[in-house]
Amino acid sequence: MFLTSPVMHIAKMQTVSPWLLSLGLVFSVATQLRLPGLPLGLGEVLLLLWLLTTVVSANNWRSPALACVLALTLVGALFLSAGYFVTVYPEGQLRPPALHDTLAYIFCAVLAINYARIADKYENSLPAMLLWAFLLSTLLALALGVIARDRSGMDVMYYHTRWQHLSDNPNQFALLALPLPFLALYLILRQSENQNLLMLTLLGLLALGLGWYSQSDALTLAWLGGGLVAALALYGKYPKLSTSAQHTAPRARRIAALLMFLMVAGSAWQWRDVAVQVTQGTGTKAGTKTKTGTCSNLMGTPKNPINADQNQVSIRLCLWRNALTAVQYAPLTGLGPGPHSGFTKPFDGEEAHNTLLDWGTQAGLVGAAALVGYLTWLLWQVTRRRYYELAAMLLALYCFAMFHLMLRQPLFWIMPLLALQLALCSGASDSDVKPKK
Repeated sequence: MFLTSPVMHIAKMQTVSPWLLSLGLVFSVATQLRLPGLPLGLGEVLLLLWLLTTVVSANNWRSPALACVLALTLVGALFLSAGYFVTVYPEGQLRPPALHDTLAYIFCAVLAINYARIADKYENSLPAMLLWAFLLSTLLALALGVIARDRSGMDVMYYHTRWQHLSDNPNQFALLALPLPFLALYLILRQSENQNLLMLTLLGLLALGLGWYSQSDALTLAWLGGGLVAALALYGKYPKLSTSAQHTAPRARRIAALLMFLMVAGSAWQWRDVAVQVTQGTGTKAGTKTKTGTCSNLMGTPKNPINADQNQVSIRLCLWRNALTAVQYAPLTGLGPGPHSGFTKPFDGEEAHNTLLDWGTQAGLVGAAALVGYLTWLLWQVTRRRYYELAAMLLALYCFAMFHLMLRQPLFWIMPLLALQLALCSGASDSDVKPKK
C-alpha cells in the first residue's frame, strides 16, 4: 500500500491536469477576478497548479513543436534583452516600464514550453473540456456580474452596452470566445452517427452569441474570414474520435454547416458599419488629423468611450504609423519590453494594438521574423493535413492578433499548439487505417 500510494497520487494528478489547464486558460482572461494591482487571479493560479501537476509527466523532448517554441523563446529573450539594455532610448523620451510585459512573456513561454514537452497533451479531451469550462465561466459570470453584482462589485457589461464576461473589457473576452466555435466544429465533424450533438451545438452557439454581444470588431472580422475557410472542412472524409475513418455523418455535416453559416452571416452583419468606415473613410476631419499622426483627440473621455469606438479605424492607423516609426528607430535590436507607440507621436507610452508591430518595436525585425516563421509553420502543419476547421481557427486567431497585442495571453500560445497536436494525432490515426499496398 505504501509503495502504490505515490503511483495512485501521480495518476490522480494526471487526471486533474487537463481540467486545470482548460479552466486556467478560460479564466486567464477573467481580469475582474485578479487581485487588486497584481497580474494574478483565478486563471493564473490554476495554470500554476497545472505546471506543478505536470512536473512528473512523461516528456517528449523530440517534439518539433518544442524545438520551435524554444527557438522563438531564445530569440525573443535575446533581442528583448538587447533592446532594453543596449539600445539607447530617444533623447527626451521616457522609457516605459518593462516589468509587466517581461513577467507575462516569461509566464506564457513557460506554459508553452511545458505543454509542448509533455507526451500526453490531452488531445482527446481538451477541446471538450475547454467548451465545458467556458460554460462554467458563463454561469459564474451571470452569478457574480448579474445576480450578485452589487455585492461582488463585478459587472458583465462594459458601459452597459457590450458583454465583457469576467474581463475588464470586451476585447479580453473576445479572445476567449474566438476559438470555441472552431473547437465545437472539430468535435461535431468527428462524432459517430448515434452520438448526441445537442450540447456541442449549444456551446458553439453560446460562444457565437456572447462573442457578437461583446461587439468586438476584430472578433467579427476574424470569424468572418475563419468561417469561410472552415467551410472547406465540409468536404472529404474525417476520422471519428473513437472509431475508424468514415464519412462524417450527414446530420453532423448539416449542423456544422449551420454553425459556419451563422458565424459568417452574423459576423458580416455586425461588421458592416466598420466596413463602411474602412471603404469610405472616417470623414474629412478625422482624415486630416490622422495624416499628422495625431489621434488623441479622437478618443472618448475615460467615462465615455463612445467616440473612441466610432473612430477606432483612425486611431488604429495612428498607432500603427507611430509604431512603424519606432521600429525604424531600432530595427535590429528593438527597444525592449513595453509600449513604444503613441496617440500623438512615437515613444509616447502606448501600444500599437497589433501583435506584429508591438513585437517589432520590442524585439526588432529579427524577432518579428522569428514570430512570423513560428506562426506560419504551425499553420502549414495543420493545413497540410487538411484539418481546415483548425487551420481556420489559427487564421482567425492571427487576424485577431493584428488588432491587439496577444503575446501576453496564455490562450494565444496554447491554442495553436493544441491545433497542431489535434492535427498530428488525427493524422496518425488516418495513416493507421489506410489499406496496405
